[in-house]
Amino acid sequence: NLMSLGGLAIAIGMIVDGAIVVTENAVERLHENPNASKLHVIYRAASEVAVPTAAGIFIICLVFVPLLTLQGLEGKLFSPVA
Repeated sequence: NLMSLGGLAIAIGMIVDGAIVVTENAVERLHENPNASKLHVIYRAASEVAVPTAAGIFIICLVFVPLLTLQGLEGKLFSPVA
């Protein structure tokens, strides 16, 4: 049960981290271009960080793939996290 909560915390943290990165970049770009169309600036800001953010989340998910192959006692212990 504790391991399940840990896995859930990691998943929520990854989602929030990606959203924070996109939001910070959008706010920074809006301050740089106050007269430009807000929708266009936000779209460009999100596209700037989309690939690095997605790659970072993919790498973090990739770390947990070996947990899927565990068997026996270790598999039962770590399967909620995977």
